[in-house]
Amino acid sequence: MPPIVKLGFWVAAAAVLYVALMPAHDAPELGWDKLMHFSAFAALTTIALLGYGRSRPLLVGALMSGFGALIEVLQGLPLFHRDASIGDWIADALAVIVVLTGAWIVSRVRTALA
Repeated sequence: MPPIVKLGFWVAAAAVLYVALMPAHDAPELGWDKLMHFSAFAALTTIALLGYGRSRPLLVGALMSGFGALIEVLQGLPLFHRDASIGDWIADALAVIVVLTGAWIVSRVRTALA
């Protein structure tokens, strides 16, 4: 995959982290919080798989889920004035699982058609 995909992943990951740690009153509110988490991590995981995960998709999935957990731990620190939520991490992890499952199905279909 071209290096631009890897750069895109890191830019997107930095943007997600920035929004997650900005003061809550400044954070964008685009609707249901869990859907925002799911969408962000579905996009991040997709980009990560395209850039890094061809040989080890489960490692990418574990790292993405860990990134979601890290965000919740950081949000729980008084420094950021945010609230940590296990529900937010579950939404992140579900997105990772859905994307990994989709990627696995696509790879099986490609193999079957080849």
